[in-house]
Amino acid sequence: MKTLVNKYNFLLSTNDFDYKDNLRPIAILNYFQTVSGMHASEIGCGYEEFKKRDFAWVLVKIKYKVYSQAKLDSEIVVKTWPKEPRRVEHDRCYNIFDKDNNLLVEGLSRWCVIDINTRRISREKDFYEGVFLEEETNLIFDNEIIKNNDFSSMEYVYDYKISLSDLDHNGHMNNTKYGDIILNISDKDKFIKEFEINYINESFINQSLEIYKLDLENGDLFVMALNKETKQIAFKALIKY
Repeated sequence: MKTLVNKYNFLLSTNDFDYKDNLRPIAILNYFQTVSGMHASEIGCGYEEFKKRDFAWVLVKIKYKVYSQAKLDSEIVVKTWPKEPRRVEHDRCYNIFDKDNNLLVEGLSRWCVIDINTRRISREKDFYEGVFLEEETNLIFDNEIIKNNDFSSMEYVYDYKISLSDLDHNGHMNNTKYGDIILNISDKDKFIKEFEINYINESFINQSLEIYKLDLENGDLFVMALNKETKQIAFKALIKY
């Protein structure tokens, strides 16, 4: 059987970089999202296949670490592979390489599968057709700071209103769009080396997110967003410079 892994080539553009010519978080998240969808379709569990079964993939959390910077207008190779499912958790790994096979970025995401009619999490695991790649990642989801739910010590920054351009084909705010929210409140003179975000509740058009931040003693940045309408936490993120 075929091993569940593939690589995809992309040409970087100016839109992928910030004003200091570093890859923007939204760009990295977008490449991860793109190859996730492409590879899922190849192994029989993509958007169209799941739609026929009334299933949908839901991204729970994602993180990445930058090891080296990409160059403007250069070509990158994005490698992705799923890990063997655990209970209801489906982890997927990513590597971004330059054309000389130097590792630029490493990523890890966690997904679950929901029934789109009941909105309940499915415990089914047999979505993949192939052999799992026995390759580990250096990243783990285990940070106490990001488990914090207390807004009282955090600084309110601004409201972000969700518009039509923020939506994905499921009708809620696209997971990649949060990358720009984080970038816009980060220290403009520092480079984001590590990015981790937990998606707590979906956000929809015309809703507003109250964005809060906390500068940690070790120099990291903790961010939380509260849905102004529902009063639910929308997302939590941790940035390391």
